[in-house]
Amino acid sequence: MLLATGFKFSSSITANSALTHLPYRSTYCRGYESEIDIFEIPITIEDEYGILGDRLDDAIDVANRIARHGGVVNLLIHTDILDHKLEFEKGFIAEFKQRAWFSTLGEFGRWWAVRDSATLTIAADSPGSKRIGVNIKGTIDGLGLRIQRQWTYLGGLHGTIQQGDILLLPEFSRHAELEFSVSP
Repeated sequence: MLLATGFKFSSSITANSALTHLPYRSTYCRGYESEIDIFEIPITIEDEYGILGDRLDDAIDVANRIARHGGVVNLLIHTDILDHKLEFEKGFIAEFKQRAWFSTLGEFGRWWAVRDSATLTIAADSPGSKRIGVNIKGTIDGLGLRIQRQWTYLGGLHGTIQQGDILLLPEFSRHAELEFSVSP
């Protein structure tokens, strides 16, 4: 139904039911063999049971554990009650605003769809050097790549940051060429 009515992104399942905190491509009738062009972004924390404001410390703990593994924390907060739900939201944002990306389902879904299109090519120009070509369908900002620990980023895309074996790419469209030196 989602596909037939033009939806591209969904949050219609909880992370516990999906058994993941990562977005994934939905499948036809939830089968394993037929991916469709809808990304499911599972709900991590919802407001349906109990007082949400009383669950802030637990939610922060869960979000920190998920962050260690690069997962996504998707909050479902209905706007029917202001007091404890608003206090929860303010507290959660205050805790993570310096280290997390807050966005809408549509914006995050569009980012994830471009990320999903990424393909890499690796070439060795000479002993001690490597080149990675990154191809995407669209524009993306903040794409992370895990590289070999002995690789050192030299250049190719201004604003790229290397932290150990993680490379964080700035905004780019369609293609980027990254150059590395490789130590034995």
